Amino acid sequence: MTKLIVIGIDGATPDLMFPWMDEGKLPNFCKIKENGVIGKLNSVPNQRSAAAWSSFITGVNPGKHGIFEFYERVPLSHDICFTKTTSREGISFWKYLSENNKKVVVVNVPMTYPAEKVNGCVISGLDAPGKDSPGFAYPEGLMDDVEQHTGTYIQEPGVISMVVKGQTQSAVDKIITSVQQRGKSVRYLMGKYDWDTVVAVFRETDPAQHCFWNHMEHGNSDMKDAIFKVYREIDNEIGKILDAAGSDCRVMVMSDHGFGFRQHGNGCLNQWLEQAGFLKFKQKKSGSLVSSTLKFAYQALEKMLSRRMKERLFRMVPGLISKVQSRFFFASIDWDHTIAYGDNVMPVIWLNTSDLSPNGVQPDEIESVIAELKKELMDNCVDVETQQPVIEWVKHRGEIYSGPRTNDAPDLLIRWKESQKIAGLCHGREGKPIYPQYPTREFLVNTGDHRPMGIFMLQGSGIKKNMEIDGMDIVDVTAAA
Repeated sequence: MTKLIVIGIDGATPDLMFPWMDEGKLPNFCKIKENGVIGKLNSVPNQRSAAAWSSFITGVNPGKHGIFEFYERVPLSHDICFTKTTSREGISFWKYLSENNKKVVVVNVPMTYPAEKVNGCVISGLDAPGKDSPGFAYPEGLMDDVEQHTGTYIQEPGVISMVVKGQTQSAVDKIITSVQQRGKSVRYLMGKYDWDTVVAVFRETDPAQHCFWNHMEHGNSDMKDAIFKVYREIDNEIGKILDAAGSDCRVMVMSDHGFGFRQHGNGCLNQWLEQAGFLKFKQKKSGSLVSSTLKFAYQALEKMLSRRMKERLFRMVPGLISKVQSRFFFASIDWDHTIAYGDNVMPVIWLNTSDLSPNGVQPDEIESVIAELKKELMDNCVDVETQQPVIEWVKHRGEIYSGPRTNDAPDLLIRWKESQKIAGLCHGREGKPIYPQYPTREFLVNTGDHRPMGIFMLQGSGIKKNMEIDGMDIVDVTAAA
């Protein structure tokens, strides 16, 4: 078996990466293209990282592995909790390799905490509470060894709070440092282990694009190139990794989804559902003091505490973030008079069914309510400025997922049109204008967001050279590996 290196680049988008390659600005990616195949890679339907990386890991759609987002609803309640990787169905492809006597090195792949026991080593990804968490890496003592030889390991650069405080240049510098440290860690482990397969993810493109997308058009001269600098640094590190690997290996590069400007329809969705008659909010005074206090406390923690301190706090008080965010998302909803709701963050809608609320949607009403919601959304969800419909499609979970975990998904998924920016929503052309209402300031700095098409590249023995391919889906990557 030829050795294999799989490099994941979170959120790498063909809309940026391919033109930069054509201009020769990413020389190591260009070499992979010239010596192999390149194309776009279709993500999971909801374009969310937790679902996409889980499909990459297992080779199955979210309806089978059961991971749809970094958080999920608590059964038979309106609360949410963070998704545990241990609830994922399906076996990682590196576990299969380990069981067949192949040695693997796995670094920073999302949705891998706690680290699996493998024939080789694993360092968990961003879903871990922190690098000091029990089970963050396997084998025991691995992180001490890595840090001794490569310096302080950066699990996540944690730049959103820096951008909220206006420290944009410091945020870019931290992202670049994280890329460099990630590369050092991968190369060290490649030298330490007699590996057959290396799987490593550079996460840094995702927060960079979330935070700096608008700077490409509206930023000052330093910030206009912030995203490109991150891609260029990853290109440099990949060159070093491939030099360390030698010529006798296949190289795969992929991303979990693409990127583009942020659509603000998500932040208006619950208010739109209210206008359409599917949701009712409580009176202003009801629960407002608790919500305001939690919101103030959360923002204070976000501003004052370092990422390391926040990780420790959340480990000491399990479920704290889940409880706070549940309050942010849902505290103002009058459940006795609500049919459907979202979280004002993701383009999804849940039904408030009778097993959640006494007056909720009855089982024999679900099909008709779904049909009514889909029609209203397609016909009467319009932009406040253009008065044009803004939804490409609305689909029920059964239309886009298959498998025993399909019912764990939100009832409806919305795909916003990419041809126009959404300033706000109206219910019909005569509806009251609705503008985004996000729970915390960290959502306001996210000017970029996920898109359906990521990237895929593969080079090595038996692979055609300098060829474009199409039709690749993220669940196909496991088979290609």
